[in-house]
This record gives sequence, structure tokens and C-alpha cells, in this order.
Amino acid sequence: MIKKITTECLFDTLLVILFLVSVLQIYYIIQEIEITDYKLKLTKLYIEKISKNEK
Repeated sequence: MIKKITTECLFDTLLVILFLVSVLQIYYIIQEIEITDYKLKLTKLYIEKISKNEK
């Protein structure tokens, strides 16, 4: 009886840890996408500025 409860608790704990890790991975991916988007916008502005200066 005690061994079964311990195994179930361990399984639940592992599930919670896996869930938290997946949430953190999703958050990290979203942050990376936002940073990449910001860099693209900066690059576009820089290219526009250069093209205006050349005219």
C-alpha cells in the first residue's frame, strides 16, 4: 500500500515537472520570436535609412 502511494506521488511529481518544463520552453520560444521580430524591424529601418542617404 505504501509503496503504491509513493509510486503514484512520484509519477504525479514527474508529470508536474514535465508540464513546467514544457511551459518554460514555450515561453522561451515566444521570447526568441519577439527578439527576432525586433531585430528584423531594426534591420529594415537601417536599410531604409541607408537607401535614403544614397539618394
